[in-house]
Amino acid sequence: MKLKVSIAGTGRARVLVLALAVTGACGTAKQTRPPEQPVSAPPPPPKKPVAKAKPTPAPDPYAITPRPEDAEDDVIYYRERAIALKTGIRGEIARTDFARLRRGRLYLRNGMPGKTARTLDTKLGEASAKNDDAAVLDLSAQILADDQTSIRAHILRGMSLRRTGRATEADFHRELAKVLTESIVGKGDGRGFDSAWTVHRLQEEPEVLKALGCVVESQSVASHGGRRFDVLLTRKTDSGEAMELYFDVTEMFAEDVRRPGAN
Repeated sequence: MKLKVSIAGTGRARVLVLALAVTGACGTAKQTRPPEQPVSAPPPPPKKPVAKAKPTPAPDPYAITPRPEDAEDDVIYYRERAIALKTGIRGEIARTDFARLRRGRLYLRNGMPGKTARTLDTKLGEASAKNDDAAVLDLSAQILADDQTSIRAHILRGMSLRRTGRATEADFHRELAKVLTESIVGKGDGRGFDSAWTVHRLQEEPEVLKALGCVVESQSVASHGGRRFDVLLTRKTDSGEAMELYFDVTEMFAEDVRRPGAN
């Protein structure tokens, strides 16, 4: 494309003449295309935030849980050994796993209601305080007919039997009370969560304390590792030594939640 410019006239009257001559093969103007602009890539989609893994919650010791699968096996064991122990034959003591016996009694469904058992136990203590041996023998017989794991009933029955001249029977019940207590304190020292003593009936705790010569000064409840504990601050009656004792009450508490008032 050629551009010719000519100016005609002079002075103020000047005329600007533009002549546009276009040359081409067909006499038409060639149009030039503007350069293409680079196409920018679309922005990447925003990144989704990565969800943080939630920590696995610790088991809730207060939750209602199903009965252990082996509970019924221990119930059957309790029934079998309770019959054997009622015979008063001393050899049956050595044949008995008393930790398992206590656990089986915990899960026994058709035992004496807890309220009735507590009433009998209160009356037993009152009769013993009065040295009323006839009443002690009657009440302890009722308790042991339902619960061969009652340490207190065995101890008080043995004392009354000895006072009434029935030494052989007294020795049998004294031995039963001893091995029942040992089945609680025989594992661990009871001084922490990892060495706590497992109890299956609430009345087992005071009997253990009596055997140790301790009195309770304070009590609290704690949870650790998904289990529930009674923590007792005690003091030795002879030396005044302070002892913090731990009792694992996980199974006992869970069964009480399932069957309120059963124990």
